[in-house]
Amino acid sequence: MQRLSFKEKFGYSMAEIGGSGLWQILSIFLAIYYTDTFGLEAASVATLFLVVRIFDAVNDPMMGIIADRTETKWGKFRPYLLFLAVPFGVLTLALFYGPDLSPQGKLTYAYVTYILMMIVYTAVMIPVSALSGVLSADAKDRTSVNVFRFAAAFGIAMLLQRLLKPSVEFFGNGDETLGFRWTLGIFVVLAIIGFVIAFLSTKERVKPPKTPKGEGRIVDDLKDLAACRSWRTILFVSILLWFFFSVRGGVQIYYFKYYFGDEAAVSAFMFWGTFCTFLGVLSTSWLTRYFEKKSLLIFCLITWGVLCLGFYIVEPGDLVTLYIFQITSSLAGGPSMPLIWSMMGDSADHFEYERRRRATGLVFSASTLAQKFGGALGAAAGLYVLAWYGFEANEEQNEGVLRGMKDMMSWYSTIGFVLCALLALSYPLSRKKMEMIEEELANRKDGASPAGTA
Repeated sequence: MQRLSFKEKFGYSMAEIGGSGLWQILSIFLAIYYTDTFGLEAASVATLFLVVRIFDAVNDPMMGIIADRTETKWGKFRPYLLFLAVPFGVLTLALFYGPDLSPQGKLTYAYVTYILMMIVYTAVMIPVSALSGVLSADAKDRTSVNVFRFAAAFGIAMLLQRLLKPSVEFFGNGDETLGFRWTLGIFVVLAIIGFVIAFLSTKERVKPPKTPKGEGRIVDDLKDLAACRSWRTILFVSILLWFFFSVRGGVQIYYFKYYFGDEAAVSAFMFWGTFCTFLGVLSTSWLTRYFEKKSLLIFCLITWGVLCLGFYIVEPGDLVTLYIFQITSSLAGGPSMPLIWSMMGDSADHFEYERRRRATGLVFSASTLAQKFGGALGAAAGLYVLAWYGFEANEEQNEGVLRGMKDMMSWYSTIGFVLCALLALSYPLSRKKMEMIEEELANRKDGASPAGTA
């Protein structure tokens, strides 16, 4: 079996300039842009996030189904990277355009642009995710591909965390809306280039088996996928993980501005957290040589959760304690994301092994569905908690609001990540079982063999 080259894995990872880059901007900066710059109420933004992201999450399986049934000379998934790159860029700019409208007009504009942006984001990133499952039939290669992908994702996140806010200030010269426009313009150009590089660098090698006439209906794919235990387990782990990750991520800027008392420290805090996560990601391929993916994921999640509890003892201005727990928790959590995506690729093979047909796009749509659905609920939950406690933008906050920020940074995450680990216990695929599945699928491509179950 031919192993993937460094060039192809690196080229594939360039899609994350747009994918991870935009998600980083939306997750960290969109809420505070809407409340403190664009002038929307926190409760209105919470509802906006919930409605738009749940609507978008429902689109993910549909996009997966469409991608699975796409037939072009470039393959099933690669064409979307090429033809939707420019629409992706245009809608990213529109999201932060910030026209001077009435309060209701601003809210309507936010809904329209956010919905359109997420539709295009889905149409690009579902194929990007599914592409990692068809570049190679080897499970080790899939892990390596996802390490490259997430290394790029966190590397891009580090750059954005360090450069986005200073760039907004530099280009805006006191006008944050103008600063966002110019900064996003540069980001959009780089994102489009990244998608094109990913398109040109990759090749789809894993071909789906021929489906007998009368089989392969959409309803059959959905029903069979829901019955696939490996896919179902990773789906629920991902939703819960993204929920608590987004609760914590969405409150970080508010935490530094209002609780910690040093808003400028947030950029360095996020940078070092992302850098240490990046180091954790890089260690994943090495760690999976010695440990089962399932066992490693469970260990990382529990350790990550326990270390997050340390943020509860951080006092305003205590940078030393803050960084100790940020660095250690980020290192512990780093391998989790590439492990989950690699295990999702394994579940695509598991699905084909059991059902004798492949639905890579639909399988991987679960990961983005989980990211968006869990992220939507988490981001909205964080803002609802702040609004319930009486949060007022750019005002001194009461003790209840400050306590809520502290809790969301600490023990909320501990509970969430430990629950994810408990869910992961039911994941059924081991290294030995995957080797057997890979061998069986290879034999089927060479000639007919009896169906198996795992």
